[in-house]
Amino acid sequence: MSTSDDDLVNTFPVRGGSVITGPQGLVIRAGQVPQKQAMMLRQIQELATWATELGGQRIDDRPDEENLTRTPTGTAELDRLQASIQTQAHAAGIPGSWIERVTRLGQQGIGWHEDHLLPNPIALTQRRSIYRIAHDTQHLTDMAGIAVVREHLAGRLNALPVRDPIIAVQYSRTMHALRMRATHTGRMITISARARERAWGIDQQAITGRVRGLLQLSPAEVDMLWQHYAAPGLAGRLRNSLRDLRHAAPQAGADPEASAPAPEQFLAAARETLDVMLTEQRSPLIGVAITDVLPETDVTRVWEPGTNTTQATDTGSDIASSVHRNLEGGPDP
Repeated sequence: MSTSDDDLVNTFPVRGGSVITGPQGLVIRAGQVPQKQAMMLRQIQELATWATELGGQRIDDRPDEENLTRTPTGTAELDRLQASIQTQAHAAGIPGSWIERVTRLGQQGIGWHEDHLLPNPIALTQRRSIYRIAHDTQHLTDMAGIAVVREHLAGRLNALPVRDPIIAVQYSRTMHALRMRATHTGRMITISARARERAWGIDQQAITGRVRGLLQLSPAEVDMLWQHYAAPGLAGRLRNSLRDLRHAAPQAGADPEASAPAPEQFLAAARETLDVMLTEQRSPLIGVAITDVLPETDVTRVWEPGTNTTQATDTGSDIASSVHRNLEGGPDP
C-alpha cells in the first residue's frame, strides 16, 4: 500500500464525536464520552465503591427494603454484577484503561464526576499502515511530555513522590515497545520518505502542546497518566501485537533499514520544551523585581568608556542584592 502525505490528516478521530479537553488527544473528560458508555463507566465506578465499603463489614441483618432493590447486598452478587457490566462495557468498545481508571477511583471512595480524566488508550490490534505508525508516534510524544512534567513536579516542586524505580522501568519498556512497533510497521509498508518523516518525526509543535497542557493538569492527574503507561504487562502486549509483522512479507518498495526515533530523542525534545516554558514564566518576575528596585528618574543614564565610578555613585551591588531579595521565595528555577 502506497501512502501519501494526505493520509496523515485526521489520523486520530475523536471517539464518539466528543470534544477532547486538556492536552488534545491525550485525555478525554468522562462527561464527554457517549452517554451509553458514560452510564456503564459510572456503574462500574459505583460497584467498585460498594465493594470497597462492603469489604470487611458485616451485612445488616435487617437491611432497608428499598435499598435491597437498589444496591447489591453481598460479595457474590457484587462479583456477578461487576463481571456482567465489565463484559458489557468491553463489548460496547469501552477501552480497558477507562474501566481500570473508574474502578480505581471507586476503590478510593471517589464518586462519579464528569470532569474525571480518562487516558488515551493504546490500540493493541490494528492493521499495518501509516495510521499505526502515527498512532504509536503520538503515544511516544505523550509519554515524553508526561515523563518530564512529572519529573518537574516531583523533583522541583515536591508535588509528587519520587518515581518508583520498578514503575519507571515499566514505563521505559512501554516507550521502547511503541518505538519497536512503529519501526517494524514502517519497514513493512510502502511509504514515501516525506510521509515517513511526518509520521515518525518528532513534531515540536505537538510536544509543545502536550507539555503546556500537562502543566495545566493537577499533579494527581499527571501521575495517573504516568501510571497508565507504566501498567504491568503493557509492553509485553505491545510486543505481542508485532506477531503479524514478523510473519508478513514486506510490501514492494518498503525500506528495511528505516527506523523510528529513539525514546531518548522524544524525552530530550520534551525536556528542552519544558525548560523554555519555565524560563519564559520566570522572565516577567525578574523584570518586575529589577523595576521595583531601580530609582525613578527622567534622566537617561549613559556610561562612557573611561568613566570613573565611586562608592557613592556605584549602586550596582545594592541593586543586585535587592533583586536577589525580591526573587527569594519565587518559583523554583
